[in-house]
Amino acid sequence: MNVLMIDTEHRMYWDDVPNTLEALQTAVGGNIEVVPMDTHLCVICNEEGKLLGLTPVAAMPARRDVLCGSLVICRTTPDGEFTDAEEDDLYTVGEYLVLVGNTKERHV
Repeated sequence: MNVLMIDTEHRMYWDDVPNTLEALQTAVGGNIEVVPMDTHLCVICNEEGKLLGLTPVAAMPARRDVLCGSLVICRTTPDGEFTDAEEDDLYTVGEYLVLVGNTKERHV
């Protein structure tokens, strides 16, 4: 599945990640947590990222939360399955996430 990745160095890039639990766990370095951004877009992150002391990567001001560790951004289908992100999704990501950490805060 074509996803947008944001790594702990705040690099954003497109990647092809198999749509399996194991592949998503590998991408985020542990158990996954799915955080919705809107009705069709979500962020997948490490469920224990904060507890493990992973690098803060992005803030979600609307949720008053910070996501730590590598992030996977993809779409969801109406029945809740993960599917490819699309180039236009970058606009939505920019509305929901602010990159944070060792860099100066900036909107995606």
